This record gives sequence, C-alpha cells and structure tokens, in this order.
Amino acid sequence: MASFATIHDFIRHCENQPLIAGESGVITLLKCAYPRNVEEPRMYETVRIHTEIGRPQSPSTQGSFSLASKEGYLTKQGYHVKNWKTRWFVLLKNELKYFRERSDKEPIKVLDLGDCEGCTVNTELNKENCFKLVFRSRTFYLCSATDRDAKEWMRLIRWKLENLKKTPS
Repeated sequence: MASFATIHDFIRHCENQPLIAGESGVITLLKCAYPRNVEEPRMYETVRIHTEIGRPQSPSTQGSFSLASKEGYLTKQGYHVKNWKTRWFVLLKNELKYFRERSDKEPIKVLDLGDCEGCTVNTELNKENCFKLVFRSRTFYLCSATDRDAKEWMRLIRWKLENLKKTPS
C-alpha cells in the first residue's frame, strides 16, 4: 500500500497513475469530483467511475459521466502500416475514443460500440496482454501494459456490448 507525505504528492500520483482501491484489486483513476447524478445501467455489476481532481467541470462536461467508464494508455496496431503506437483511450458510454496524447481535445477516432461485433483475447499476433475489437469494416488490435489491465478493458467493453444487445432499438 502506498503512502504519501503530503496531499500534493497524493494528487500528483492520482494524476499519473491508477490507484488500487482496497483489497478488491479494483483499479480507479481519480480525475475530478464525483458527480451526484450519473447515468445508471438497467443491470448492476462491479464497475468503475473515473473522475478528475483539480479541474472544474464546464457546463459541457457536466452530466457526461457514466458507469463502467475507463481511460488509459493502450498500444494499437496501425491499419495500413502495421506498426504499434501508444494512444490514450477513453471508454465512455457506448464509445471508445482514442487520442494521440492524453491532453488532446479531439480524438483521432471514435468507435461506436453499437457497431462492434465482439471483444476477444488476441491469439493471432505474438503480443502479450493483447485483445481485439471486431467491427464489420476493421479489426482493432489493442495491447495493455499488464494482463490485469487488458482483462479489465475487455470486461468493461464486453459488459457494454452485452447491455447494448439488451437495449431495445
């Protein structure tokens, strides 16, 4: 368990690294004050809320939080050139967005999970902690720094995909 000499040290840690919340192993990245009104799914499961410390909410971001959100760095294989690049990913509501840098305001791409056909462990490429998202037009290969983090990404994406199937059109 980590300890911090000052609140400033704790905040700096939270800005750059996930926290392991208690003995459960649930990873949460604190980013701002937890909103009182959050969108709740019809079915409950262990989920994460990511919030941001130190940045006031603007009217455009208020109410944009949802359960089972996640963000962090993943390594993504390119579509045309098959090299691997690290990108900042944000899973929020039914979208997975990725950015060149964490501080970027505009995403490179927004993936609508409503169009996703599946999220599975990658067995095709010789990469550790890798999973794939299958869409009709493209398969995205994503790798995490740890097996635990890759499983967490997959669990949350699969949960969202399952709930999308249950939601009437």
